[in-house]
Amino acid sequence: MRPDVDTTRQSGGGQPPPLYSGRRVYRLSLPALRPLGALYSLLMRTRRALYARGVFASYPPSCPCVSVGNIAFGGSGKTPLVSFLLELAAGRGKKAVVLSRGYGGRSAARPLVVGPDTPPALCGDEPLMLARAHPEATVIVSPRRAEAARTAERRFAPDMLILDDGMQHLALRRDADIVLLRPADLAEDRGRVIPSGPWREGPSALNAATVFAVKEDTGTTGSLPAASAAYLASLGRPVFPFHLEPLGLRPLFPDKAGAPPPARGKYEEYRPGPAGAWAPQPLLERGDYEGRPYLLLSGVGNPDGVERTATALVGRGPERRCDFADHHAFTSADIETALRVGNKLPIVCTPKDAVKLEAFAGLFAGVPVWVLETRPCFSTPLFADFSLADWWERMLASCTPTAE
Repeated sequence: MRPDVDTTRQSGGGQPPPLYSGRRVYRLSLPALRPLGALYSLLMRTRRALYARGVFASYPPSCPCVSVGNIAFGGSGKTPLVSFLLELAAGRGKKAVVLSRGYGGRSAARPLVVGPDTPPALCGDEPLMLARAHPEATVIVSPRRAEAARTAERRFAPDMLILDDGMQHLALRRDADIVLLRPADLAEDRGRVIPSGPWREGPSALNAATVFAVKEDTGTTGSLPAASAAYLASLGRPVFPFHLEPLGLRPLFPDKAGAPPPARGKYEEYRPGPAGAWAPQPLLERGDYEGRPYLLLSGVGNPDGVERTATALVGRGPERRCDFADHHAFTSADIETALRVGNKLPIVCTPKDAVKLEAFAGLFAGVPVWVLETRPCFSTPLFADFSLADWWERMLASCTPTAE
């Protein structure tokens, strides 16, 4: 078995998931690595100070820029939150441009404007998800976000920029920082900086946040421990708890006559069909999947959270699970492994994985592949008498009106 894939039965007995998770590894090695974590925290704090003093250049864009980022590695819900903000911007007729690093993409042409048929190997999985879900917005991929901002200003005249995964990307000046947290970030992982823990910076970096969004697990909404709430209260920022509400499952492949497209040896070799050929499938009826056994296939930062969301929707946990590393580049061997583990069970995956799995349609012959669709659902704000949507509306109101 390769080190970046774990297969485990989740019901009817079996062993617990292996130590594939970065968080679990950090907890095992915490005592020995604390001095290195303190050193890294100091380096990151010094870096912030140098940007704040102008020693390092930070490009000021010509329109409002909002960063959506997190303090720790792991699935904190950045992409669903960016999608939510894009919906709000579109509702006000604002032209938004998302600036993404495009993790996992390897295009030589950067900045790259992402379209619905851009191969994920070029742009990364999350930018492709956003480009498909929000055709009214523009998604640009580049590790140099200041350069991408200049491209956006020159080509698209945006009303606003959204800096995806931008908390540590200080070379682009922003007007506000939305910092995402998970309950573990506020409890057992709090203040544990890499390599002694999953935090990317020390606790002082949270002072740069404008607001916080805390991603709770499905079924645990409103259960933030008192100690975590007290810690957030000490930071003096509005806090918006949310969870990912399951909407349903949609089939990844069209149910129509004719052979599916041939599978490729690696998804890097995938090239899309004619422009505009991609189209999402409608959600399945609940009776088509409720209570049925399934294999959960995912390559995300928080597979346990995906399992909880899938369980809430289907009404039972997965019969088997096949976990890959976050942003995994699937190959035909990976698909064959999942099919062998699942033994013809329907496969449930995330939208992030679906954009890469669709290149292997021919290998899934006879096995349904269902995509777990979710949306952010916000609970009662903490330390604020307004919602995140209200706060965002104020941000949009400060944007330059679109010319008539």
